[in-house]
Amino acid sequence: MSYERQHATAVRLLKAKGVAVTFSKSVPGTHDVTTDTYSPPSTTSVAGYAVQVQPRSPADVERYRQLSLVPGEAPTLEFVSTTFGSAPELGSTATWAGLTVTVRDIVPVQPDGTPILFRIVVSK
Repeated sequence: MSYERQHATAVRLLKAKGVAVTFSKSVPGTHDVTTDTYSPPSTTSVAGYAVQVQPRSPADVERYRQLSLVPGEAPTLEFVSTTFGSAPELGSTATWAGLTVTVRDIVPVQPDGTPILFRIVVSK
């Protein structure tokens, strides 16, 4: 069973209730030993919509503890990518509430192995 319809519903709901956000991650170029040259750096981006939510389970609270984060200072976002199956990476950055934040933790909701949406913890 594919969950593309549920993903489309999530996009529609978060687009209506949330804000547009793009997570980006720069990857440095690689060194080619034979030519002693570097490839240019590249950037991957994942666009979608997000809403800020409260940590709601003991597992969420434990995860904050493991990451040495405080929920009031490091928000949890429910994020849906506009592209089904596309996922932001740990270390990606985005602008949230006027601040540049970094992805510290990602928990996908993926009933069939392809993520529909994500719970993402970000911090300054």
